[in-house]
Amino acid sequence: MNVRPLFDNVIVTKLELDDSTTEGGLILPDSARETPDQALVLAVGPGRKSPDGGREDMDVEVGDKVFLPPFAGTPIEWKMIQMRIVGQEDILAVLP
Repeated sequence: MNVRPLFDNVIVTKLELDDSTTEGGLILPDSARETPDQALVLAVGPGRKSPDGGREDMDVEVGDKVFLPPFAGTPIEWKMIQMRIVGQEDILAVLP
């Protein structure tokens, strides 16, 4: 990927999951789904500068699957791929 995020920003692409129906077969509208989005990390910035002049480590790596709030980050499109740039602080959890 040629796009390189700056500071502690992360570029992710949303993983499409079929959560539009319940186990019982009820169809849920988008407004009823309040679960966090799952996303795949495509690129990671170098981290913020620490007070001692070095860099703070990033908690995520390229290839990690993460949970994000539904509308976190800034949507972008690059080479016909829908992505979002999010700050590391917006990432809720890294999936195993």
